[in-house]
Amino acid sequence: SAASTASAQLNGSYTVGAAGNYATIAAAITALQTNGVSGPVTMNIISGSYSGNWTLGAVAGTSAANTVTFQSQAMSTAAVTLSNAAALPTLTLNSCTFVRLRYVTVSTTNTGIIFQNAASDITVSDCVFAAASGFSGVNSATVFTGSRIAVENNSFVGGQFAIRLNNSGVSYGADMIVRDNTITGVTNDGILVLRADGLIVERNTISSTGVNTATYNDGISVRNCINELLISRNTVDWSIGSWGIYVDQHTPMPGSPPLIENNMVLVTGGTTAGAVLSVLNTNNAVIRHNSLRSTINKNTLHVQFCSNVVAEGNIHQTMAEECVMLQSASFTSIDRNIYYCTQADMAMQAPSTYYTWSAWQALGRDANSLFTDPLFVSATDLHL
Repeated sequence: SAASTASAQLNGSYTVGAAGNYATIAAAITALQTNGVSGPVTMNIISGSYSGNWTLGAVAGTSAANTVTFQSQAMSTAAVTLSNAAALPTLTLNSCTFVRLRYVTVSTTNTGIIFQNAASDITVSDCVFAAASGFSGVNSATVFTGSRIAVENNSFVGGQFAIRLNNSGVSYGADMIVRDNTITGVTNDGILVLRADGLIVERNTISSTGVNTATYNDGISVRNCINELLISRNTVDWSIGSWGIYVDQHTPMPGSPPLIENNMVLVTGGTTAGAVLSVLNTNNAVIRHNSLRSTINKNTLHVQFCSNVVAEGNIHQTMAEECVMLQSASFTSIDRNIYYCTQADMAMQAPSTYYTWSAWQALGRDANSLFTDPLFVSATDLHL
């Protein structure tokens, strides 16, 4: 039911648009920031196209129960389009909390949404983002100290990054979730997360476009995070940069190893210096049940400066290059894997020690593994 727009705390459902309770998105934001909320508030945006550069700051009264939701009234991304008026982000979330954005299209010549300062407890879901070259769908500002950001079930088309979350504070951003997104046509990184304290990246489908051989342009890149980490059931089709999935400098919680599992990662271009999956400076990592394929001369797996790694049940296929490259790495277990490459050496210990399959097994590794063509369903479908 529509609530009064008088100068009292907001509570309930409102419409936004020419015929609504608030004629503009800016007016709805002003009401929220002026009056605060006394219960959950939903701003239903009437179907149409809206142009502006909106900033939502802190709203008094928001909580886990008293959320603020902006969504299309029709509950359809085709019904509402938000675009930037000036050369600034379309929507800036600046220190607001418990905000939801749903069912809108953000078509922008700049960044779609930017998280700034202590913005926390934000969910962006079921939206479409079309960002311009050189910009991002969802990004964090130079100063971002927030936590509990969830980016779920969105579609990202184009742009430099789809999703970039970088906590700049002394502490880390707690409990970040990037889940069920479809990302196509990015030119630098699909998902980039830095300095998270607890991170889930799962069930995302990611592909790149263009020609880019720069280092650190990855399908999924997770750096300098701590405590729980789950990278699971993602499908990555990557043709630029260095790595399909890249994990560096992760500090795990005792008893909770970083999990990289059940991903399907295909690399078809970029620099040969990278790998399909790379894990660096991350102890106790569990790498299991991933399908890793490269159609260029690129390693399928890098493990560098890591101890007590578990690598089990993975499928590796590459061309005239070793499957595995190790540097200062130790394993608790490495077994029940499938490897295949078109050259004699299937592993390399940096800087320059090479192993054939029999020499590799003679080290006591992969006793129950196979060196054979895995016969994926197709060149791009990594099911068996």
